[in-house]
Amino acid sequence: HMKKILITIALAAMTLQTNGQNKAEKITGPVVSEHNASYYSEQMKAWKKEAGQSPDDETAWRNYFLATWYCCRNGNASDSLLNSVLREMEDAIPNTYTLYFANYRCKMGTLDCHQYAVEAMKRLPETMDYLDYDTWFCYSAMVGDEAKMESIAKKYYDSGLYSPAILQYSYNEMQGMEQGGIYIGNGDALVIPKWMLQYAKGLHKDKVIVCLPFLAIKQYREHLFAKLGVELPQFKEPKTQADYDDNVYAAVEALRIATKRPMYFSSCDAYEVTKPWSRKLYNEG
Repeated sequence: HMKKILITIALAAMTLQTNGQNKAEKITGPVVSEHNASYYSEQMKAWKKEAGQSPDDETAWRNYFLATWYCCRNGNASDSLLNSVLREMEDAIPNTYTLYFANYRCKMGTLDCHQYAVEAMKRLPETMDYLDYDTWFCYSAMVGDEAKMESIAKKYYDSGLYSPAILQYSYNEMQGMEQGGIYIGNGDALVIPKWMLQYAKGLHKDKVIVCLPFLAIKQYREHLFAKLGVELPQFKEPKTQADYDDNVYAAVEALRIATKRPMYFSSCDAYEVTKPWSRKLYNEG
């Protein structure tokens, strides 16, 4: 009897879980709540139905897009399906923030992405989710728009969406740096909380926070070097990933030599990032 009861409970739990997956839920992404690929597949179907019933509802289309996007990232759907969703959105909600946001997220790193960012930022909602804040905070940094960085940082901080623990950790990292130090972080997750403290709270403004991958972007390099009063060296026109990597390392070396500032690499940076300077590095903090 006990086995039968346990089996019944297990089956009931599975039924509830399945029913929950069939119900359209706000898509928050793995940073907020972790789900498997099948969850996003079910949510994709559920939100497609919602969007079909309310074709002018941007919220439904946003969730439909995000569910499909995470499905693709989990290898449970193809990019052709994602492009199909974008075409559906173009027909249903043209010239909207949601459409431009979705296009930018899908086309980041391509020549087309800038036009979508410009249009999306003309239509920024008053309140946004963490993914929107991250996206436009980083875009503003890439193009050297510090006024926009400050505006977004203040709203992002006030939203309460960002982890206080990560902000505290980032504050401690900057607190341990020498005056005017340069911090190199290999990715936006490492630099966003530090930029937020600088632009939203005015803390450690003397520190220079550099997102390493952004150094491959000409506009970011030009703004950063001009801000530091350093002559921008000649960089080769990149044709391969190796060319992009060479330009990134050349930019770091140029900053190190020209500024003569103390330079720090994140403890989360991979060894490949710090390899060119490995003989000159030591641990601290």
